[in-house]
Amino acid sequence: MDPFQDEIQNNDSYYSISSQLIDNKLEIEICKTSFAVVLSEVGRLRVDEATSEKPMEINLHCFARSEEKAIEKFNNLISDYAKEHNLHFLTSPYRITDSDQCY
Repeated sequence: MDPFQDEIQNNDSYYSISSQLIDNKLEIEICKTSFAVVLSEVGRLRVDEATSEKPMEINLHCFARSEEKAIEKFNNLISDYAKEHNLHFLTSPYRITDSDQCY
């Protein structure tokens, strides 16, 4: 059985959400994508810590009925992550990008 059978039957779409923490503000982009589903990453935040060359990046791949629902999932995970790591930042309104620009 397909591990995403329920999502497929519910006509959920697969979304890629990427963000960067710049000047204490989380810049968020979302796109609906048809890239291969990576089982180990679905529904889990992927956090790449900041270096001297790049800002912190926080990404999520998830299934959702709409962009708004995908962003809601992302915001809930981000809120939990921020509390656990004692981070304080603002979030910018998200931008929608074309599927050929997401990763």
